[in-house]
Amino acid sequence: MARMAATLQTACVALPGGGEAALNIRRSKRARRVALRIVPGSGEVELVVPLTATLKQGIAFAREKSSWLKTHLSTLPPPVPFEDGAIIPVQDQPRRIHRTDELFRGVWLTGEELKVAASPDRLAGDVQRWLKERAREELTCRADEKSALLRRGFRRLTVRDTSSRWGSCS
Repeated sequence: MARMAATLQTACVALPGGGEAALNIRRSKRARRVALRIVPGSGEVELVVPLTATLKQGIAFAREKSSWLKTHLSTLPPPVPFEDGAIIPVQDQPRRIHRTDELFRGVWLTGEELKVAASPDRLAGDVQRWLKERAREELTCRADEKSALLRRGFRRLTVRDTSSRWGSCS
């Protein structure tokens, strides 16, 4: 049975010392209590309000936790967009993304640059896929080493973002 997407509402909460945080409010049938979390990767603030609580109670909870929210939002690293000229860590080294107009599409490492032959609208997706493939290769190599030490094999290694999968973060 398919689950219907929850309708999102938004609100803002004042943070101590100035500034404010935008809340994405989600009503949930399954939630037993009000929950406040920072979404990994995007840094968005999500307030989950069970159907047994009012929206007003949920926002009051977020206001009570504004110090916690400010502390955790301040520790987030700034997002690094995958775009031409951006510097990203690859193999523990800073690498500059350099978009090129080659005849073929692809991503490759040359010295201190990560060359990407792609149109500007495809660049971010190509870089992300390339990074996942490098991570898969490195993790497979490490898993082979560890499984040899344990004299046990492993069947499959998967690299994916599971934060949106049900039950993966609880």
